[in-house]
Amino acid sequence: MENAFLKFLKLDGLFDNIKGYVDKRIQLFKLEMMEKTSNIVASLSILFLLAFMFLMMLLFFSLALGSYLNHLLESSYMGYVVMTVFFFSCGHYTCIKYY
Repeated sequence: MENAFLKFLKLDGLFDNIKGYVDKRIQLFKLEMMEKTSNIVASLSILFLLAFMFLMMLLFFSLALGSYLNHLLESSYMGYVVMTVFFFSCGHYTCIKYY
């Protein structure tokens, strides 16, 4: 009965078009969210890679500077002690300043 009424008013095709439109909009929304998510994941992975590279560079620079200070101080460990105290004081200052 209801289908006959809709066919009489020629609204059955309209409902199919509206349903198709809503389905396509949902699919578009999903694709847009996947694109945004993939962009965020790519940006975060690059950021983590750069942070890792920076930390590796800092580590090797610290070791080289410690070795150089060992040579200057004519000791086998005092350069590393100086570097340890420097990094400890930087970490302590950061904790005091922000917490």
